[in-house]
Amino acid sequence: RCRRASIGGATYFFTVNLAERSSGLLVDCVDDLLQVGLRVRQAHLFEIGTCVVMPDQVHGHVRRAVDVNPQPVA
Repeated sequence: RCRRASIGGATYFFTVNLAERSSGLLVDCVDDLLQVGLRVRQAHLFEIGTCVVMPDQVHGHVRRAVDVNPQPVA
C-alpha cells in the first residue's frame, strides 16, 4: 500500500502510457476516460488539477483532498 496516497493535501503528477504506442485509444475514448476519472475522484476524494490527453499517453496533476477519515487508495 502506498502511504503517500492517503496524506491529505498531497499533490501528485502522473503519466500513463499505452502499451501499444501507435494506438489512438485515449483520444478516441476521451469521454469514457473522463467518466472513469470522475468516479475515481468521488470514491477517493481527489481534486483533479490538470490533465493532458494525447493519443498514446495521459499526463495529470491531482491533489488528495484533506478529509477527516482518509481512505487508502488500493
